[in-house]
Amino acid sequence: MALTPERQMYVQQRRATVAQLFMARVSQREIAKQLDESDAVICNDVKILQAAWQRAMIDDPVKERLRELAEIDDMERYAALQLVQTRDGIWWDRRLRAKERRARMLGLDAPFKIDKTEKIHITVEEIRRDISDRVDSIAARLGTN
Repeated sequence: MALTPERQMYVQQRRATVAQLFMARVSQREIAKQLDESDAVICNDVKILQAAWQRAMIDDPVKERLRELAEIDDMERYAALQLVQTRDGIWWDRRLRAKERRARMLGLDAPFKIDKTEKIHITVEEIRRDISDRVDSIAARLGTN
């Protein structure tokens, strides 16, 4: 049975709203309540949306990666704003988690190889002097020298 143009428009608008709420991590049951729809309708919409998102990932993975990075940027920005406004440490953790996710996506956390054959020419005395200099510098800044 073909849908009327009005019904097609309604379904498209509903799915756009479902997608927005679902991406904001609102539960399907809550989405159904907000939109005054049955759980089954929202469940079906989510399945259709997820299939479309998977196709988009296959068709244009670069675009999807950029979209995901933009979403992470939004999350980090929101967490930073909440941290400033509320001074609640949980927002620091959420911002850090967003930054960690971005770093993983960009490959910034990839392990790097250390050349074990490279010789380090430093003596124990040089290390002692360096530590002593650092302690003196800290003490001077603290005014305890």
